[in-house]
Amino acid sequence: MSLAYKLYYTAWRGSLRLLDHLSTFAHRGKFRFGRNIRVGAGAYLQADCRIETGADCHFGRGVTVFSELKNGALTLGEGVQISDGVRLDATGGLVIGAGSLISQDAAVYTHVHNNGPHETPTPMGVVIGANVWIGARALILPQVKSIGDGAVIGAGAVVTKPVASHAVVAGNPARQLGAPKILAQEKVSG
Repeated sequence: MSLAYKLYYTAWRGSLRLLDHLSTFAHRGKFRFGRNIRVGAGAYLQADCRIETGADCHFGRGVTVFSELKNGALTLGEGVQISDGVRLDATGGLVIGAGSLISQDAAVYTHVHNNGPHETPTPMGVVIGANVWIGARALILPQVKSIGDGAVIGAGAVVTKPVASHAVVAGNPARQLGAPKILAQEKVSG
């Protein structure tokens, strides 16, 4: 690797970090953030959403948090990581438990338009448990209502119904792959 490339790369990475710091600073006064929050450059957190986070949360670059109604709310537990390009709909209320990770370009929706796109949205809250891993480009629809603690959603999955704790789901529509981890361990020991 040439010295010129190393210098260019170092300067580029430094400028991205600076943009991330500026973005975090710009968003800090608008929402109820816990300590040690990072908001990536290009993130859009809609001003009339109620956003509340625990400590050590991260919004990646290009994350979008929006609500189609004025009372939309997003609540994050401690240590939640929202990766680059994720779209979070707070219209019906979205709660994400501590330690959860939502991978790149995934989307979570919390409202429906019953008979047409121009109707007033019907809010439908979604609760994502603690230590959940949602894979890249997964789509969580509002009918899901809940994803249990420790669940894993495969990359590209389209989730249309509730997911049990510690279950692994994948596909379109998402289906459970085998028994949840905890239940499988209880059967072996019992």
